[in-house]
Parts: sequence; C-alpha cells; structure tokens
Amino acid sequence: LGIQPLYFSEKPDGMSYDDVYIDRDAQWAKMFYSYKKKIVTVLMDKSDKDMSLGITYDGENLDIEKQTINNNIEVVIYRINRDKNNVGYYAEMGYGNAFYQIMGDMEDSSFKKMISGIELW
Repeated sequence: LGIQPLYFSEKPDGMSYDDVYIDRDAQWAKMFYSYKKKIVTVLMDKSDKDMSLGITYDGENLDIEKQTINNNIEVVIYRINRDKNNVGYYAEMGYGNAFYQIMGDMEDSSFKKMISGIELW
C-alpha cells in the first residue's frame, strides 16, 4: 500500500490479533483484534487518492481529547456512549501519507494505554 503499518507495542491483557483485510485497489487495510469478546478495528487508509472516507460510530459523543504520541503525532480520541452499559472509543490520526482510525469498546485506561503504545513501522 505504500504506508507505514500501525503496531501496538502496548495492548490490554487479553487483546489478541484476529485478522487483516487489504484492499489494494482502494489503498486501505483493516486489522481486527479481539478484546473481551468484542472487536477492535484498525483502519489504515492511504490519503493520496480522490475518495472521501466516512465512518460513523453509533452512539452519543461524550468527550473529545487529544494525545501526542511518539513526540510528534497528534491523536484525537472520542469517547462514545454506546448504550446504558457500554462506552466505546474512536481515535484518529494522520501520519505521512496515511490516515489511521482505531475503534473499540473497552475501558478508558485500556484504550489510552493501547493508543500511547502505537508505533508506525
């Protein structure tokens, strides 16, 4: 794809890699992880194409915060109220010629630990 793949150097206990789907024509890849019987999705999208990407995350936006990782990459983190019992997180960032999104339902500390451990190879 010509982008730097995202890697988590820190993952919550019990989170494991499941699968990847790569669409070379559309120039994006999705990685899937399992965490407490739920799916965490990572989208890596090459940004030099003439397509717009629209992803919606079901739920009410509760909070937005910014975190800087690797000394220079800004990540925007959205906390989403999914329903009465579930809070989800959605993070987005750009690096080089790519756009990255991470989505999952998990605890605040687990999601932020995972985000702070992002490495781009």
